[in-house]
Amino acid sequence: MAVADSSTRTQAQAQAQPQPRVRPLPAPQTFPAFVVLALVVIGAAGLLPLRLNTNATTTSFSITGLEEERSFWQAKTIQLQNDIATQAALSRIDREAKERFGMIPASGDQQLLITPEKGAQGFDPSLDHVPSRYLPAAPEEIQPSSPWWRSVLDIIPRP
Repeated sequence: MAVADSSTRTQAQAQAQPQPRVRPLPAPQTFPAFVVLALVVIGAAGLLPLRLNTNATTTSFSITGLEEERSFWQAKTIQLQNDIATQAALSRIDREAKERFGMIPASGDQQLLITPEKGAQGFDPSLDHVPSRYLPAAPEEIQPSSPWWRSVLDIIPRP
């Protein structure tokens, strides 16, 4: 009986202990379409500042590169201006004229007189290089009028 008692005892203990309740799983819920759409819009709006920041950074790097290029060209311009000033120095020109071309300084004053061509009346050398459209208009030559009696004699027929 001891064996029978032990089996009844385990059954009694099993009945005495509470059985764990098994809850059924809830049915999967579907999200409404507007909630999904709202989440997508919020996600895209979160990416917008990132995109704008990327564009700003890219533009900043481009501007920095252009400023460096501008400073390079400004330095190059200043260097070329200094080279021009050095090349235009009178002492260098004088030395080059003597060494390369065998020129010597002029001795005494020399004058060169240029006369206008024959038949050129009213030649003004100071106005030679000025285009004619900027020169004052030449006065018209006034023909001397004939006396009044000359016109009367011209009316009378001659033999």
